[in-house]
Amino acid sequence: MKSLDLVSSSVAVLLIACSAGSDKPPVFGGEGAQVERAAETPLAQAGDEAEGDAGEERGPCARAAPPSDRLEVDDFEDADSKIFKVFEREGWWYTATDGTEGEQVFPAKGTFAPVPLPQGEASSQNEYAAHLSAAGQTDWGVVWGTTLKWIRKGIGCPFNASGFAGFEFRAKGPATIWVNFPTPDTTPKENGGKCSDKCWDSYGKLVRIKEGWNQYQIRWDQLQQEGWGTDTQFDVERLMNINFSAKTNALPADVWIDDLRFLARNAPAQAPAATAPGATEPAPTLPAPATAPAGKPKGN
Repeated sequence: MKSLDLVSSSVAVLLIACSAGSDKPPVFGGEGAQVERAAETPLAQAGDEAEGDAGEERGPCARAAPPSDRLEVDDFEDADSKIFKVFEREGWWYTATDGTEGEQVFPAKGTFAPVPLPQGEASSQNEYAAHLSAAGQTDWGVVWGTTLKWIRKGIGCPFNASGFAGFEFRAKGPATIWVNFPTPDTTPKENGGKCSDKCWDSYGKLVRIKEGWNQYQIRWDQLQQEGWGTDTQFDVERLMNINFSAKTNALPADVWIDDLRFLARNAPAQAPAATAPGATEPAPTLPAPATAPAGKPKGN
């Protein structure tokens, strides 16, 4: 698998391996917005993904992939541009923007890589995180995200997250981020999805990230569409990406993220932090850094 190259590649960012994609740039942040792509080696094709006479889908991705049972997504300790590799799952990080002239974004397109934590925030088991910042975008904003695929025998299909209750991560800001989970129903056909009109209005949740490191939890039953795109149902069995988006009204943005995991079904709902007398915001808490999973591969 090649490293990401968002500047020169002609492969779609939201490539789903049951489709080869197209040379047409995807609409990403909103209707009419366009971005450049991430470079990924297309996976082998097998079967016909077109709909049959009765409207049923055909091909290797017609049925949902088996549900995953591994919680880890990425703790960034291997300092590379791919998520934590588990059985029959892979994903690659990317940056995408609306291309406003003079914009600023970090990591730049095609250079996504974790960075060392600031002095005083690192530990022997938690040295790296993703640092994301952007300013100057005036169309729809910026997206940092990862592809998410189930892989078997050279075929890649949407990822089945039905075995989980949601998603959680650690972050520090301040920043306001739309965390969203594209599925085929919100992804254009030319990018491997099924959407043909007003695409990319993916289910997500607005997260207001505070100063200092805090834990953030997103449960599937908290997700909603923004409302400007095609109305769909959330399909937790067919996730294609995990995206952290900063809209133009939330710029400039400067946020750190770390220790991304799916939420176990039996995980308790996150209790609100205690509020100090006279305070208008919950008092932030600093969770202990997560340890790196045993046997984690290093590098590409």
